[in-house]
Formats: sequence, structure tokens, C-alpha cells
Amino acid sequence: MSERQYAIWDTSDLTKALKMEMIDTASGVLFPFFDFNTNMVYLAGKGDGNIRYYELVDDRPYCFYLDEYKSNAPQRGLGPLPKRAVDVPRCEVMRLFKLHQKGLVEPISFKVPRKSELFQEDLFPPCLGDQPSLTADEWIGGADKPPLFISLKDGFVPSEKPSFVAPEKKANEEEQVPRGEKELLKAYHELKAEVKRLEEKLASANIKIRQLSH
Repeated sequence: MSERQYAIWDTSDLTKALKMEMIDTASGVLFPFFDFNTNMVYLAGKGDGNIRYYELVDDRPYCFYLDEYKSNAPQRGLGPLPKRAVDVPRCEVMRLFKLHQKGLVEPISFKVPRKSELFQEDLFPPCLGDQPSLTADEWIGGADKPPLFISLKDGFVPSEKPSFVAPEKKANEEEQVPRGEKELLKAYHELKAEVKRLEEKLASANIKIRQLSH
């Protein structure tokens, strides 16, 4: 039987699931999408037409079934829209992009019904912004910083991206272009020797791979 189920785990104790529940019987792989702003999980199966969504809580029973989006068109895959791009005035808490069998991409919107036109702080707490908290050099250097969050109360305004400036080469890093017949012949023989060395290294690696596979 191809039973599909979900489980809630405590990461400090993986000996037993806090909750485990069967969803249905099908062979399609489930795609889970977690929205930490609303503590909601969206479950969609490959080849299914429906999307179930749940709310996670800290206490028992840990997970509540909310509702289900239904469609007759099977899905090949799904991808979420970043929270900063959802329609805040219409209380859109999630938008998934559904890939159909023939390549069509369909947006599916999930909205919370609210009569008030005021900003709903419980639905839209600070979310991930579009600016990295680290530069590439800081990350390579081993630094670690928490992500940067933004408020959607006044709408999302994309931040200005710094223009890319290619690093200047140092004097000793300038590319040496061969000039004249002698320099060209020298460069040719050097490259030919390098190719031969790499071919020998590749042949040696292939021999070791064959020995390990037997």
C-alpha cells in the first residue's frame, strides 16, 4: 500500500513522533511548504490536483487541518512566491505557482477573509527582506548573522541594488599575452605539455575508479 502521512517531531528527541497521521493512499511524492509567518504548512502531492493546508501549534494536537484547494488538473511541481510580494490589502498569505503537465504555470492564491481594511499584523509579521545580511566576502570569511526582516505595513519597496564593479587586477595578475613567434611557440608547447599531464592524470583516475568498482 502507498500510504502517505505526515508527522510532527521534536528536534530535541527524535525517538518518537509527537503526532503522526495518515493523509491518503497515493504514490505521488508530497511537497511540503512551510510559512513561518503564519505557522501554516501546505501539502501538495505530485500528480495530485489538490493542496491541503494545516496550522501548526506548540501544544497538542500540534497540527490542525484547515482546508483543501481542489482541482482536476494534476500538478508536476509547485513553487512559493516570497512573502514580501503577496497582496497584503487582500490578506493574501500565500501564493503557489503550479506547474501543469504541458508546461503551463498557474498562480494559486490563498487568502484569509477579513472585513477590516486595516493592516493585519497577525497575518503579516516581519518577513524576510530582499537584502542579504552578509556580503560574499563575510560569508567566505566564516561570519554568521541572522537574516534581515522587513515590515509589510506600508507595502514592500524593493531596495536599491548596488551596481556591480569588477575587481581591478593587480599588476602581477595582468594577463600575459604572447607576442611574436617565439613566445607563441613557447606558449603552445607549454599548453601541449599541460594537456598531456591532465590526460595522464585522468587515465590514472579512471584506473582507480575501475579498481574500486570491482
